[in-house]
Amino acid sequence: MVGASYSAEALACYECVLAEVPDPDALYNAGSICQEGGNLELARSYYLRALELNPDEAEIRYNIAGTYLLEDRFAESLEIFQSLSLTDPDDEHLHQAVEHCLDKLGRTEEAARHRLYRMKLAVPDPTSDTATPRAGKPVPGQP
Repeated sequence: MVGASYSAEALACYECVLAEVPDPDALYNAGSICQEGGNLELARSYYLRALELNPDEAEIRYNIAGTYLLEDRFAESLEIFQSLSLTDPDDEHLHQAVEHCLDKLGRTEEAARHRLYRMKLAVPDPTSDTATPRAGKPVPGQP
């Protein structure tokens, strides 16, 4: 399989880089390769190492939450998504992720509040000459 071979080669290259210097981008990319390959525990270990070097990087935390979500570990995922939504309250995709986790945990009333808030974010302001829908990240594990 070409894709798996390419991924293994790319991961090996990142490991060579990481043997020389702990680089947060290399750790992040190695984690992404592992996550795409379904090795969520290894992906998370790379992401956590990257987060140690770059603790303010929201994208790393988002991907860590995504690994938990893909393992149906909704409480762990929810905790991260909620903290991210506090720092970026206008990101409708974060609210969608929070909503999804809350639904899966049976916390439907809280999920409904996030759904309403997210719907308000998705509606462009008709009075603005730059009103366009927000682009963002999809919820990991959802189409």
